[in-house]
Amino acid sequence: MNILDLIIITFSPFNVLMLLAGFWIGMLFGMLPGLSGVTAVAVLMPLSYVLTPLQALIFMSAIYCTAVFSGSISGILFNSPGDTPAVFTTFDGYPLTLKGEPGRALIVDMVSSGIGGVVGVIIAMSFAAYFVNVALSFGPPEYFALGLFGLSLVSVIGTKYPMKGTISVLIGLLLACVGIDTVTGMHRFTFGNVQLMAGLDFIPVIIGLFAVAEVLNQFANFNFRKKLEKRLKDTALDVSFISKDDFKLCWPHWIRGSILGNFIGTLPGAGATIAAFLGYGVAQKFSKQPEEFGKGAIEGVAGPETANNASVGGAMVPLLTLGIPGSATTAVMLSVFLIHGLQPGPFLFMRSPELMYPIFISMILTNILIIVVPFFLVKHLVKILRVPYEYLGTTILFLSIIGAFAIHNRVYDVWIVFIFGIIGHIMTKYDYSPAGLILGLVLGPMVESGFRQSLVLFQGDLMGFIHRPITLTLIMLSLVFLLWPLLTLFRKKFFRRTE
Repeated sequence: MNILDLIIITFSPFNVLMLLAGFWIGMLFGMLPGLSGVTAVAVLMPLSYVLTPLQALIFMSAIYCTAVFSGSISGILFNSPGDTPAVFTTFDGYPLTLKGEPGRALIVDMVSSGIGGVVGVIIAMSFAAYFVNVALSFGPPEYFALGLFGLSLVSVIGTKYPMKGTISVLIGLLLACVGIDTVTGMHRFTFGNVQLMAGLDFIPVIIGLFAVAEVLNQFANFNFRKKLEKRLKDTALDVSFISKDDFKLCWPHWIRGSILGNFIGTLPGAGATIAAFLGYGVAQKFSKQPEEFGKGAIEGVAGPETANNASVGGAMVPLLTLGIPGSATTAVMLSVFLIHGLQPGPFLFMRSPELMYPIFISMILTNILIIVVPFFLVKHLVKILRVPYEYLGTTILFLSIIGAFAIHNRVYDVWIVFIFGIIGHIMTKYDYSPAGLILGLVLGPMVESGFRQSLVLFQGDLMGFIHRPITLTLIMLSLVFLLWPLLTLFRKKFFRRTE
């Protein structure tokens, strides 16, 4: 079967209708804090029973691609990311909004997302077998080293004070220990509370640390907010396509982010969050103005958005070729195959190209829509900022409560949102890093389980880590990032003395 036949299959009328329906549903679910692509896919999975396997998978993959992108829209406009990977886009996207440049941030956001998504899917189609072989070489030591590498970047993305960023990560790691120890079965930091036995769900924590905390921050600086609203009312919203200057700044990050994100996506369990995180850190390291990150650097939008959207194509590779989900959303999509009596894997991939490749083609089309369609919506989205914040902030609080409660239908999650909202407000006020806390919470289980399983594998011999090339490389890179601020400080003091 040639590529033309596959394209004809993909563009059949009902398949296109499913793609467009998935695009708009993914846009909606991604934008609303507390909801996400995985929520949409899980809620709508029963529709798979009345659709063919290809129609259902095109529908689900369109939701997946669009939700990963649209989570950054609310993050850029309100510092309230719609989904976990969008957290890293807010670091510079929201400061750009505060500078009066929300349209510029949204344009770069959608172009970076679309390019990362398209390139990521093309790489996945072209080098699926190679990436799967690399991913299969990752065992517990490699996952430990990958998590350690992620945490070592906290001095880059957490705060202008490396020590406070490190403390924030350590707090996140401590919170990640709450619950039942998966190895010994012992209760840790539960204090007899049944709700804490399952640990802290990071979605309510994220809503609290970012959405609720930002509302508190805005009300604490209400006069500044009013000045911003007045400036936006007095300013004509001239939203044009990406400028030449922004293009020159962003195109290297599109290349690096697409390759990095696609590779991270092929690692089962890594997902878009880690891809966005590493995309942000790498973007800052290669930037000519790294000191601008966190203050409204447009590269800080391009880096994570390219990487997290490129990871979507990568996450589909282990699902389609091995039957192993590469992310939470693809884990739900695996159920679609099983509903129709199909077991994804090498044999299905080779024997049923008319089922597998149209999924990739539809994902490319969805990412092209991400570049084109939101451009016509940007002017209208930016106008939301002109709404008085006493109404807007109250609405965000209301949606945060609804979003947190809707996850598990528990009032407990609402309490978590408000507790971490206060914690996030205090951390921001004293220059600690809410993002560092989230990173510790998200990456903590990977680091802990990887380290403990590695010790079992190596029979307690720590030297086993240095005998695995990938592990050793990631650990060495982690040490470089950890020591880089100290080396920079030493170099400045040394040269100052010698002058």
